[in-house]
Amino acid sequence: VLQALFFFLQVLSYHASAAEEETRELQVTAAAVVPSAQSLNLTDFNFSDFELSDFETTLCTIRMFTDLNLVQNFQMKHEV
Repeated sequence: VLQALFFFLQVLSYHASAAEEETRELQVTAAAVVPSAQSLNLTDFNFSDFELSDFETTLCTIRMFTDLNLVQNFQMKHEV
């Protein structure tokens, strides 16, 4: 989970800027627990991210990266 978080933070820093406080909050939350794909409704055919907050979108992204093993499969560096 932390590997996916670090990679996502790299992508986030490239595409947008985030407040340092938001980044720390995300690190703490991701280190504790990232909800399952089912609880985030990612597996629902009718899933829509339009209603999600930025924080919820980030959690969904981390969950997808984790479930798809993207960090390991593509040997992504996870330093921020």
